[in-house]
Amino acid sequence: QHGTQHGNIVWMHNVIQAFGMVDFARDRYNMLLGNSRNWDASKSKAENMKNVSPGWLWCPGTAFDERLAAGGEYDDDLASFSEEMRSKILEAERLVHQYCGPRAKNG
Repeated sequence: QHGTQHGNIVWMHNVIQAFGMVDFARDRYNMLLGNSRNWDASKSKAENMKNVSPGWLWCPGTAFDERLAAGGEYDDDLASFSEEMRSKILEAERLVHQYCGPRAKNG
């Protein structure tokens, strides 16, 4: 619905946790942040895909958004997972956003 790339963001979490590759994850997350800036929730996914940056082809999807998570907007995306696993997914996405999001400190 919102284009959030849950699988890729969880993968970034694993790369950060296992190998400390924050800069590597940040480079990829920045693509998702760019896609998020161009995403219009009033449009369909197909319409949005036409308007997002060329990076969509290399790194499709949008970044994690705490407002969407808090409002239950990711419930449909994560419906096939147990409550415990949904909680872990959102926790992983929060960590990536903390380390790689627009307010993250570099270095």
